[in-house]
Amino acid sequence: MLYTQKPFKWVEGPIHVLGVDITHDKQELLALNFNAVLKKVDNVIDAWNNRQLSLEGKIVTVNVLMSSQFVYKLACLNSPAKDICDKYRQKITGYIWEGKTPKIAFSKLTCNREQGGLKLVDLLKKDRSMKIKWISRLKNSESLANIAYYFLPDIGEKVWECNLHPNDVPIILTKESFWRDVLTAWCHHNYECKTDLNAVLKSVIWFNSDILVNRKPIFYKKWFQKGIVYIKDLVDDNYNFLTYNALCIKYNLNVPFTSYWGIIDAIDNKLKGVLKGKINPGKAYTCNYEKMLHKQLGSRFYYMEFIKDEQPTSDMAEKWGNMLNRNIPRDEICKILKNIKITTLSTKLRSFQLRLLHCAITTNEKLFKWKILDSDKCTFCNISVETVIHLIWECPVAKHIWNQIETWVKNRSNRTLNIRLENIVFCKFAPKPLDWVNTLCLTTTQYLYSCRCLKVIPNFACLKQTFLDMHSLEKYIAIKNNKLKKHEIKWNNFKI
Repeated sequence: MLYTQKPFKWVEGPIHVLGVDITHDKQELLALNFNAVLKKVDNVIDAWNNRQLSLEGKIVTVNVLMSSQFVYKLACLNSPAKDICDKYRQKITGYIWEGKTPKIAFSKLTCNREQGGLKLVDLLKKDRSMKIKWISRLKNSESLANIAYYFLPDIGEKVWECNLHPNDVPIILTKESFWRDVLTAWCHHNYECKTDLNAVLKSVIWFNSDILVNRKPIFYKKWFQKGIVYIKDLVDDNYNFLTYNALCIKYNLNVPFTSYWGIIDAIDNKLKGVLKGKINPGKAYTCNYEKMLHKQLGSRFYYMEFIKDEQPTSDMAEKWGNMLNRNIPRDEICKILKNIKITTLSTKLRSFQLRLLHCAITTNEKLFKWKILDSDKCTFCNISVETVIHLIWECPVAKHIWNQIETWVKNRSNRTLNIRLENIVFCKFAPKPLDWVNTLCLTTTQYLYSCRCLKVIPNFACLKQTFLDMHSLEKYIAIKNNKLKKHEIKWNNFKI
């Protein structure tokens, strides 16, 4: 069903709120509504602030107890104002990092584990994904569609195929409404630079941010009603633009020639270049709107698409590649990040490993640059500059600990460890991540950093006891989760 006009039918029930223009009073009401949620977030933070949770544990409380407070409101109310989102981000950032400077960027924490994050919910992207879900609902509800297309542009259902940039939405829809927020959210997902011939030919001319007149997207209703919708409607079989006379005859159109050539001139040169190149990829083009209706994609799919825009693994691979003097593929970093959860059941060890891979470990080198300390020398040896690599590997004190670990493992399980920097950083002493020597490696690295923070010299007896406590903790968790067999496979050749 194609809605090209604006037949507005008022319906009873809560659904009518979705189309109402937002006046000043209603904006204040929305602000009060979201501010009430922020107060609930404050209450949750007060209740959990002093429980000494790990980074992973804090993010779980944020997702379950704080972000969830917004979900229903995001689904059926206008998008929260920018200041609401900023306040919320400040609150949860302060909670996660205990009021200190964040060690890992917020955008990186929102990614999946294999991308270097911990699935922290991004409120702004969550709002967009939930708004997009309303588009498929319009197809199944005539009364809802009548309301929506009353507030949306005259192009009707074709608006979801338009290649409109989110920044251009306020130009064509000046009044705020729920449906303007839906269109903006959709444009964040849908807008793209077309580089494929079939995609260019099926690009809608109207409300297209790549076709601007006076720096604004255009819509000529008379042309649209005559059937001129896509760029393919303006070209011949050889992908050359029609002459003015050919256009008027083909569509029985009587318009000034300046209007036609004005549109041709407004088309972005990149799109014209694709047409001139005539590169036919041989694949039919399906627009995002058709994909959504055909596959019945939910809000979770779009949220994951928004999250994919952040790729911290590329930065991580570049940083560690420079420090280790070798090229590290991004896929290798993704695999290492994915294995963190398998290596240990301790959330504190997992959080430490993630911070280490993000180079988010605080050392004297950084504190000296920030003018917090007067010296950048190592806490243990007080000779060299304390970098991350020096602290966990190059320092004579750290080397002595690793030598003792190597001897201890050899005597206890008759295994020879290949102790080198790369294996320490990436925690891969064993070929399989589910191996107790990998947990031992991670425990040792974390112990060295803890001693640095406490300003005490590492002691092998204390480290050994720390590792034995970790073994007891993992066994307790395995019994509690009914995964004792998995625990025994991991620790099969370890003798206490």
